[in-house]
Formats: sequence, C-alpha cells, structure tokens
Amino acid sequence: MNRGQVAVPGVILTVLVLLIWYILWIYPQQRYELLFGEQTNTGSTTTPTHVPVYQTIVGEIGQSSGELLDTQVISNLSVSYPVTRTLIAAYSNIILNANVLGSEFKTIDLSSYDSDFYNVEAISSSVVGLPKLRIELNNTLMYDNSLLPDSSTNYNITRSNIEEIGPFLKISCAFSGFQFWSNQQCGLSELNIYRSIFYPRKLNDSDIFYLTPMSKDAELVELSFTPTRATTYPVELFINEHSILNSVLVPNQRVTLSLDGELLGLDIDNTFKVSAMPGAEYSLSNINMKFSSVPSGMAAKYLIFDVPARTLRNENDLILTFNLTNIIEPGDLNINILNTGRNYIVRKEDMIPGLNRLSISTADLDEFGNNLKVYSTNGRLVLSSLIIDEP
Repeated sequence: MNRGQVAVPGVILTVLVLLIWYILWIYPQQRYELLFGEQTNTGSTTTPTHVPVYQTIVGEIGQSSGELLDTQVISNLSVSYPVTRTLIAAYSNIILNANVLGSEFKTIDLSSYDSDFYNVEAISSSVVGLPKLRIELNNTLMYDNSLLPDSSTNYNITRSNIEEIGPFLKISCAFSGFQFWSNQQCGLSELNIYRSIFYPRKLNDSDIFYLTPMSKDAELVELSFTPTRATTYPVELFINEHSILNSVLVPNQRVTLSLDGELLGLDIDNTFKVSAMPGAEYSLSNINMKFSSVPSGMAAKYLIFDVPARTLRNENDLILTFNLTNIIEPGDLNINILNTGRNYIVRKEDMIPGLNRLSISTADLDEFGNNLKVYSTNGRLVLSSLIIDEP
C-alpha cells in the first residue's frame, strides 16, 4: 500500500470528526434542521380576541353655554337656628392619677340641666405615662382614648344618650400599658362641661319669582348664590317644595346649581325657600337664576348598542371607559340612557386627561336598543373612544 492510499482514510476520519463537533456545538434548532431538514408548521395557535360589549369613537361634544333666554334676581335670604352653649361645670389645673388598682375622676349629674346635647372639653397640660382619658355614662363607656400632652378633646353627648343610658357623667384618667407597678397622671389645664340648646329664631325664609314667556323654552336652568354668613351646620334649599340641596356651605364661596326645568312653572308663583337645620345660621346674597337654551351642533352624540343576555343575567356592573383626549372648555360629562331614563354624571373635577372609568348598572340597560346620549351642558370635551365592557 502506497502513501497516497494511507492518507485517504485519515482525511475522511478528520472530516467526520469536524462534522460531529460542529453538530454538537450548534443551536438545537439548527442541529434539528441540519439532520432532518427544515420543518413546516402545519398547525397554528390563535389567541382569542376579546370583543367588548360596545366600542366607538365619540369625538367632540358639548358647548360652554347656550343662548341666554332670561334671568331672575331673588331677594337676599337668611335663616337662624343657633346653638347656645352654657358652662355647667369647670375645673382648672387639675391632676388625675391612675394605677392598676384604680383611677381618679370627676362626676356630674346631667339630669339637672335640660339640653339638646352636652359637650365635654378637656385641654391637657402634662402627662405622665400612657394614660387614657375616659368618659362614661352610668358606667357605660362612651369615649376611651390616649391622652397626649398639650392636646384638646371635644366629645358630644346627645339627649338620646341620656335618655337611653342615664345622666351620670364620669370623666376619669384610666391606666394603660404594661408597667403595672407605675403611676400615671392626666394633667388638665381645663376641664369644661357645657350644655347646648338650639333656639329656633328664624327657621325659614323664602322669595317668590315668576317665569316669563322667554323662560318656557329654557333647557338649562342655573341657580347661583353666595353665603355671606355660614356655620358648620347644614341648611336645606327648596324650589317649589322640592329639595335641591342639603349641605354645609362655606362662607363667601359661591354656589352654582343646575336645576331641572320641570321643577318650575310658567305663570305661577315659584318659591325659592331656605330652611335651617338645628345649629344653622346662614345669609344668602346675590341670588340669581339664568335660563338658557342648549346650543345645537355638537351638543350631544347618540349611541345605540345591545347587551348580551348572559351579561345582563350576571347582574355585575359594566365598566364604561372613555378616553378624554382634549378639554377645550372644562365641564361635566352627562351620560343619559334614554330608554331607561337613567342619567350618569361625571363631574369635571373628577375627570382626568386620558382614560376615565364609570360603573354602569345592568339594571339600567336593556338587551336590545340601548340609546345612549353623551353630552356636556357646561363644557366642550373631546372623547376619542368609548368602550362598554364587563369588569
């Protein structure tokens, strides 16, 4: 055998070794394709696409105001149902001690003092340990809280509390904590007990106004006023005996209310009335009513959609998501379901640029032909999308 014949098997062996080494070190997918050829995927996995109950593009809605048809000026009104406090017990610079065996206290029989409610006022000075200030009626715990240095405590006791529990008031310094061997102290610079009585001086005040023929076509009615005097007790407002507001008002902060025109009547005496709740003292000034028409054009968009029966059977609220892309003029968003008469309002202070969400009860929807009116009576908004879907 000559030298050339010996070299051929060596070359073949070297090539085989290099090929095996290459196959072992390449990526598994490449190795598979090298050995068995490129594989064709005959099957496919499709991710199901979720389809919401309803989706659309809304666009621009609303205008800042319509044509002003009429105005009314109402006389200034005031009511007074004040509360008067009378001091019935007072202690100054007292120290009440407490330990695990007992505590010092002050008592008073409230049955001797007729009142609508009573007020306990305690102002702390020095405190030793971790004591609690405790208030009881006939040994029934009413208040129990940690006493901090230089703090004040105010607690009201109602007449019904006295009638149901009893009149014997006890104010004590209660031991608290795990150091049972120690003494604790409640240092009070003042401990006062008041009785408070409501005096109905002027419970109601009202004024009468008349609608002109110009007002009968008004679709927007706006009432505004300024409380020049206001307390921390609520007041209630009425139009023709229909309550339109029951709230605590802030002094000198103007209030604007949108009214339902159906509350008002043409050619009749319309009454605006203010009623004081116990403790309320209010003066309302610069009271105005404006009657306007809703502008045409882009004032509203009407959307019609169906809801699957299975979705209605679930009785879970649907989520209405709208994308607020532009606020031309700030205003509230009204969503009125015309076929069921349900109205949802998203206040301008609750909306943000971008995605906003609102829960819609399925009880307010039908399976077929839900007619949605989307509009704003006091602003101009741009909604790029509106989606109604299950949560």
